[in-house]
Amino acid sequence: MKHTGVILIAMCLSLFVLSCGESKESKVTSEDVKKETKEAYETAVEYTKQQKEEYQRKMQAKLDEYRKRIYELRVETDEMSAQVKDKVKHRLHDLEARREAAEKKLAQLESSSGKAWAEIKEGLDQAVKDLGQAYEDARSQFN
Repeated sequence: MKHTGVILIAMCLSLFVLSCGESKESKVTSEDVKKETKEAYETAVEYTKQQKEEYQRKMQAKLDEYRKRIYELRVETDEMSAQVKDKVKHRLHDLEARREAAEKKLAQLESSSGKAWAEIKEGLDQAVKDLGQAYEDARSQFN
């Protein structure tokens, strides 16, 4: 969202600078300003949309990777003794729950508006960070 504001301000300043450099014969009308502002807004909206889509792809790739890693841990668990299985079983359950929570946040992000996605992004970032820490904790039980 910060980038959107920066882009909009930069475009408005550019319009101001360009209008100052023109001769008095060529005046900027309110219609010119409205048109330029609308174009700047549309550019900012498109930029935000592109940033959101890129972030979604990145987060989906991370979650897909964690899904794979969790599956691999489950396979390793199958090869362990019953005593060790019991010890790590709750860790795997916690991992699955955290991954599912992150997936839900990603689904919320996908359906969010341009304004709300920044807040959801923060929650998703935290959920993926928590998932990563939980994975490392669980992985340490396998060593």
